[in-house]
Amino acid sequence: MVRSFDVGATFDARKPVSNRDEKEVFAIKECEDALVISRRDIIAGATTAVVLVPQALAYAMLAGLPPVMGLYSALLPLIVYAVLGRSRQLAVGPVAIDSLLIGATLLGAIGADAPVVTAAISLAAMVGAFQLVFAALRLGFLTRYLARPVIRGFVSGSAILIGLSQLGSVSGADLPRGLVETLRALPSAQPHLLTCVVGGVAVVTIVSLKRYAPKFPRALVVVVVGIVGTLVMGFELKGVEVIGEVPRGLPPFALPTFSKALVIDLIPLAVTLALLGYGEAMSVAKTFAKKYDYSLAPNRELAALGASNLAAAFSGGYPVTGGLSRSAVNDAAGAQSRWAPLVTAGVVAVVVLFLTDAIRPLPKAVLGAIILVASLGLFDLKYAVELVRERKRHELAVALASFVLTVTLGPVVGLVGGVICSVPWLASESRARATKTDSERVAETTDEA
Repeated sequence: MVRSFDVGATFDARKPVSNRDEKEVFAIKECEDALVISRRDIIAGATTAVVLVPQALAYAMLAGLPPVMGLYSALLPLIVYAVLGRSRQLAVGPVAIDSLLIGATLLGAIGADAPVVTAAISLAAMVGAFQLVFAALRLGFLTRYLARPVIRGFVSGSAILIGLSQLGSVSGADLPRGLVETLRALPSAQPHLLTCVVGGVAVVTIVSLKRYAPKFPRALVVVVVGIVGTLVMGFELKGVEVIGEVPRGLPPFALPTFSKALVIDLIPLAVTLALLGYGEAMSVAKTFAKKYDYSLAPNRELAALGASNLAAAFSGGYPVTGGLSRSAVNDAAGAQSRWAPLVTAGVVAVVVLFLTDAIRPLPKAVLGAIILVASLGLFDLKYAVELVRERKRHELAVALASFVLTVTLGPVVGLVGGVICSVPWLASESRARATKTDSERVAETTDEA
């Protein structure tokens, strides 16, 4: 029996598929996506852009890079993923964890005299290249070895480091990065009073809006208020540091420059970001694929992310991946096709073409507040309490090891050390599953007899 489909019929990817061959339906849907843009996609794309623009500026600052690089990373990579990727809710761009990794390790990897911007662009190219190679070798399964307790401990430890890294921005004090260094410098720190007020008000505003008006674009609100405050009340003249000049225009499209020494220095960080970024993106994409009942091809997603990172490198950006918070906004606003990220990229393009002068007076304390509040959402105490309650001692030990290593020795050591610590636990879990399967097989044989 030959099944026929009406290609012109409307198919909503947000509703579960029933009684149809999923691959055929999704192929038809992808054809329709290329031709039709819906009102929901326009709203979702614009809404996500409202969240993305302040976050892109803030996360670039967290990575120790010029804020405009965050905007460049939120432009061409979105277009590339929209064309090559399959998830219709995943929002690609700069994210907090990867930005922390870059900010904490890039300068140490390349040396103090090396040009950080050039290194960050080269890093994006290397991350993309590794992801494409992994996809070609069909290594999408590798993220299975990033066990849940490793990721939870790593992310919670990173949340502490992210929060500490922004204390200087929201207070105006000159504080170094790192847990021990920051704690040592705190007693002698000299905060700037007005900067503390600006940063504190921004933090309270974001937290309050998150609780009482969760659908309100809180990051955009504090950005606008901060810019107006600088223009009206003269924050900059009173000692509050602003982000300063932001280059106007589309990013400079060019091939990244490499040297043998730079490539060797960046390989460990590039491999880490390639695997971690893919793991983050797939985790988010799988959530929405399950919600709307469509499948994902892991190696296709890996290749799409690799191409997106290459696009970031060719357009003056730094490494990108799929972010949970923006993807949730994208989904809640009604994203249902590849047009949503294209609209988001269009809004970002308008900002870099026409609105960069308006961003110049933005206080860095406001961006620091956005990052600080975002880090609070990454700290997952509930998971640890759940493990204690369920007496999962080995899983708890792995999570704590990953957390402690991340906080004390840095994110790269925390992630690698967590993976190493998880090997005995994963092996025991695998043996337990095999034993259980054998027992069930014996029981079935007995029942049949």
